[in-house]
Amino acid sequence: MRSEARDDGGGGGRARLGPAELDLGAFVTGVVGAVTWTVRDELEPDGISSVEYAILRALQYSETSTATQLGHLLPVDPSRISRAVNGLVSNGLVRRRRQRSDRRVVTLEMTDEGAELIRDLSQRLQRRYDELLDGVSPENVRIFMTTGRTIMENRAAAQGEE
Repeated sequence: MRSEARDDGGGGGRARLGPAELDLGAFVTGVVGAVTWTVRDELEPDGISSVEYAILRALQYSETSTATQLGHLLPVDPSRISRAVNGLVSNGLVRRRRQRSDRRVVTLEMTDEGAELIRDLSQRLQRRYDELLDGVSPENVRIFMTTGRTIMENRAAAQGEE
C-alpha cells in the first residue's frame, strides 16, 4: 500500500500523495488533451498537422535545415517527418534545395507563403495559450514548466539505466 505521508515542503523530498489526490497519468492526459485540441482547432482550418506546424516553427528559427536535423530536434519518427515535409513542399510552404558543395545534402527552407502562415498561426496559438492560462500566475506557469522538464529528465535518466 502506498504511503500517504507528505513532504514537509522543505524541498528535495518526494511528496507522498494518496491515489485519490494524484493520478499523474489522468492529470497529464487532461492537460495534454486541452492543449492538443486547442492546437488542432487552430491548425485544421489551414490544413496543417501538428508535425507540419512543428517543422515550420523549427524552420522559422533556423531558416534552413535538413530532414535529419529536424529528426534530432523533434520527437517524431523520420518517416513521419518525411511525409510532413512532402506535404509542406506540395502545398508550397517549404522548398528543398541541394547544396552546391555536396549534392547529396538537401536543405529545407520556408517559402514566403510558409513564413506568412507560421507567423499567423503562431499569433493565433499564442492567443489560445493565453486563454488556457487565464487565471494562472506567471510563477505557477514557471513552476509547471520546471516540473515538467524535471519529469522528462527523470524519464530520460531512467531510460538510460534500462
